[in-house]
Amino acid sequence: KENEGTEKLTALMKEIGRIDLGRRSRDLNNKTVQELIIQVMCKIDCVETNGSEALRKMRKSTIKQAEDVAHKSEEGKREVKPEDVAYKSEEGNTGVELEDMSHKSEDGNTGVGLEDKMEIPLLQSPQCEKENEGTEKLTALMKEIGRIDLGRRSRDLNNKTVQELIIQVMCKIDCVETNGSEALRKMRKSTIKKAEDVAHKSEANKRGVDP
Repeated sequence: KENEGTEKLTALMKEIGRIDLGRRSRDLNNKTVQELIIQVMCKIDCVETNGSEALRKMRKSTIKQAEDVAHKSEEGKREVKPEDVAYKSEEGNTGVELEDMSHKSEDGNTGVGLEDKMEIPLLQSPQCEKENEGTEKLTALMKEIGRIDLGRRSRDLNNKTVQELIIQVMCKIDCVETNGSEALRKMRKSTIKKAEDVAHKSEANKRGVDP
């Protein structure tokens, strides 16, 4: 298991290196770099150390490498032209997307009072044990997003911290299995959208816009 973990982390470090090379050569724009780094962070998060100190240190080092590339990309974003900022804000790009993030909620919720506004699907099927477990996890994550958004609005959390916390939440959402449940799939998409909204507002704050 230790060898397997080492192989996975080595492959992820190489992947981070390729992303950083694309960033430096400008073959990858900042938004793409951020998306790829989030995906890598999720993969790192799924590597179990199984009590191995060597794996734990290697995992920590891999996370640090990914964070460094993400921060460099963030620095690149701050050099964006004003007209580009207006365009990005208009389009609503967030720089934080996962596989399901193309989903747009119909109610246009903004992330304020998330736990109150989220409609939790009723699970009535006999095989609902796994669905209930997934629902509990996603409900807890929605509340976590709500706390992050509250910290953002009260300015108890700075924009960098908000972005880092949202990335962590995204990784947790990515690990919630839907097991073929349509209700869980929709709930997962909605949770991603809530996190995406908070990330977008934090990005807007960085650009000098107060959403």
